[in-house]
Amino acid sequence: MSETLVHYHSMPPMAAELTVDQEILLPDYLPGVFKILSAWLEPDLHWNRLSESRAQLEGSAKLLVLYAADQDDQLHLAEHSAELSKTIEIPSQEEGESRLSWQIQSCRLTAIPSDRRRIGCRGTVVVRIRQSCMQSLPLPERFDGLECRRLPLEFCCRTIQGVSRFPVRDTLNLGAGEGVPDRVIRSAAQGICQDGKVLAGKAVVKGVLRLEVLWYCKQGNLHENTFELPISQIVDLPGLEPEDCIQWQLTVNRCHVRPGEEENPESLEVQLEVTAGALAVGKQRLELVEDGYSTRYETHLTTACAVVRQLVCCLHQTGTFRHTLPLQDAGLTKLHCVLARTEQGALLPEEGKVQAMLFLCVVFTDDSGVCRSILNEVPMTLPLEGVEPDASLQMEPVLVTKPVSYHLSGEGQLEISLDWELQGLVFCTKTITFLSGAEVDTDHPIAQPEDLALKLLFPRAGESLWEIAKRCHTTLEGIRQANEGITEPLEAGTMLMVPIRSGRE
Repeated sequence: MSETLVHYHSMPPMAAELTVDQEILLPDYLPGVFKILSAWLEPDLHWNRLSESRAQLEGSAKLLVLYAADQDDQLHLAEHSAELSKTIEIPSQEEGESRLSWQIQSCRLTAIPSDRRRIGCRGTVVVRIRQSCMQSLPLPERFDGLECRRLPLEFCCRTIQGVSRFPVRDTLNLGAGEGVPDRVIRSAAQGICQDGKVLAGKAVVKGVLRLEVLWYCKQGNLHENTFELPISQIVDLPGLEPEDCIQWQLTVNRCHVRPGEEENPESLEVQLEVTAGALAVGKQRLELVEDGYSTRYETHLTTACAVVRQLVCCLHQTGTFRHTLPLQDAGLTKLHCVLARTEQGALLPEEGKVQAMLFLCVVFTDDSGVCRSILNEVPMTLPLEGVEPDASLQMEPVLVTKPVSYHLSGEGQLEISLDWELQGLVFCTKTITFLSGAEVDTDHPIAQPEDLALKLLFPRAGESLWEIAKRCHTTLEGIRQANEGITEPLEAGTMLMVPIRSGRE
């Protein structure tokens, strides 16, 4: 038997709100603001541990404001970077290795023009924080003079996380007839893992970077393009074991796209900062002593409880989300584009689903010739196939979406379709009770004659052979020898021959 049991303890999750209060001064090459169409922010956060009781969640957020200009009827994008910081008081934890993890719940940004050259921005980033502690509980080697039942248990005993940040630069050549880019209105990128390998303690993360670009050409047309860049990166995972379960992840931290140089005008220059990550979960298997008894002496048992973390499955699901927006009353004469972004989902453990939010911005010209936008928040409920609802389920989902496709029907209905991929490791917690100590009192033997007998016995509902042996003060092996070929679970009405000592049940 193993000498220690890894005990997993999780504190109740906490919520932290990081605020942004920033003014954007438009650069000279951008025209003045006529109307704000949409605004959003993209955070990039990391931990800075200050002490045992305090940690700082810090990083930056890219502020993006899409607006119509006062000099023309074109769309323009203003970008700005703001610093984020929040000090978190960490509740006191029991002794053991403590870890912090965070997940972005929601992002909000409101933009209001102060004048034609200034835009005031106020926003919030709500983060869900989880603290966990890993402890080791000592287990005894054996229990002398005691018959014990051993319970096999497989649980997650450790996690290893490795990350690697690296830049990506590339030139995207446009197809014939798409024109020469004049300015980029919006650019966004997502990393999609397609494969991963493990070689000598290193993880090779493979996938693609899906890049969406909305841009104007010099001929005055608006274009929306999607590109895919293959990627491969090595991540160190010290202490990795061959049987560990691994989840791969590619995250785009920063994305910048601009028109190509004069030598290659029909192209787009791309600069990205990407994080490749791998999370390895190690499992341990041991046999715990669940119960014990003596057939000769009185015994005094002590038990202990522990919460262990078990891996349910490594989730990777795909699907399509469809939604219809009514636009009959908008006075739409020309549809420019539909911008979509998603926020990472939150697990609904008691329903076995993931709840996410889809933000849609429909940009169009109305019948009076004014460029307008309609903003919509659409909840997305994604099922977890093969996972039974359980209040103890835990998961930090990774939601990856493909570019939204849309169609405007003759009835003024905007029909959108969005392909999604859901990734993540699903865990559950289980409370177990095991025998931590036992003392056989040899000064108090169980009084019984030496003669043996066989008793006919019909088991109680749901009773096991082990429970019958314990109730009748006999051995499990003795019952099996007296009832050759007996199997569990016991069928209703089964008659057993139980070797017992006379004077006892």
